[in-house]
Amino acid sequence: MNFPHLESAERTDTGRRRRNNEDAVLRLSEHGLFCVADGMGGAAAGELASQAAVNTLRRGFLELPAEAPAYPGLNTRIRLTSHLLDEASRWIRGRAEEMGVSGTGTTVVVLLFDAWHPSQGVCLHAGDSRVYVYRDSHFTQVTRDHSVAAAAGVSDEMSLPAFFRGVVTRAVGLDEHVDLEITPVEVHPGDLFLLCSDGLTKMLTDAAIAKLLKKQVGAADFDGLAQRLVDAANAAGGEDNVSVVLVRVADTLPADRRGTPEAAVPGMNTVILTSGSDGASNRWHVPANEPHTPITARRPTAGGGFSGCTPVSAPASDDPPTPVTAHDPQAGRNEVAKGARVSGWHLLLRAMFGKRPPSAAK
Repeated sequence: MNFPHLESAERTDTGRRRRNNEDAVLRLSEHGLFCVADGMGGAAAGELASQAAVNTLRRGFLELPAEAPAYPGLNTRIRLTSHLLDEASRWIRGRAEEMGVSGTGTTVVVLLFDAWHPSQGVCLHAGDSRVYVYRDSHFTQVTRDHSVAAAAGVSDEMSLPAFFRGVVTRAVGLDEHVDLEITPVEVHPGDLFLLCSDGLTKMLTDAAIAKLLKKQVGAADFDGLAQRLVDAANAAGGEDNVSVVLVRVADTLPADRRGTPEAAVPGMNTVILTSGSDGASNRWHVPANEPHTPITARRPTAGGGFSGCTPVSAPASDDPPTPVTAHDPQAGRNEVAKGARVSGWHLLLRAMFGKRPPSAAK
């Protein structure tokens, strides 16, 4: 087994306000891959989009050799993930055209672990589904949202006009190629990673989530911890579908096999991508005869944190988790608007907030 040091659990729930669950989750523990997708575009379309993303990833990864030494390294699997999500994006666009709907797509957040170097991992994401890490009683957001609110520097979406609430700026299904952001992750013994849709983070503050994790981080009932997170979101209002995937790292990592030749996936070429202010290079395996998918690399800052993400310490008290202020159910999240390309939104935000949104948003 390539990843004997990983334990995982998942839960996905419709919530209290929705009729359909448009979220989808994926755990391929044997491949060190974990994913949450949050569909948009209306009940049927959103559910199709999120399922298409996870099913495409599942099919592609299950075709890989299961064990070393033939098992591909992290760089190959990064590129394979990007290639598969492009494939899903094209399928979603085609299916939406057949159904006569617009704004169909899905957020996606993928956490990949390295079989050869167990202290390394990577997040790939598009949209506002997130990855967090709970380490040494600190709870840190690893990914940064691709949303209008994040681009405007607004922490409370309710301060935005209703049209912009819940609108993401990247997703699977909007274009032929998915604009993924990649974030390298250090993996420490005892780490607890959380992948979630915004149905969790809209209902609970980071401090509230950290408190739940602190109380249960070493519990034997790992599945129960995932359920308690979902229950807490529903108790706070449950306005959206809520999905969580938890990945717990063992107290001892397997031996590092640094220097072991990396097996490549047939039909993929190797290129060098230079990214980041330090000019560091990563190897990427690009499917032969296919255009290169844009990937934005973001590296951890000095001290192991992530740019734009502040660690949250778990509160010491045992008070009930503090929910986020509930959204107006009448305003809700506009599923079609969430996935739509909003023409000129950056100009409107500049007019409203007196500043230009960060260039990271598309």
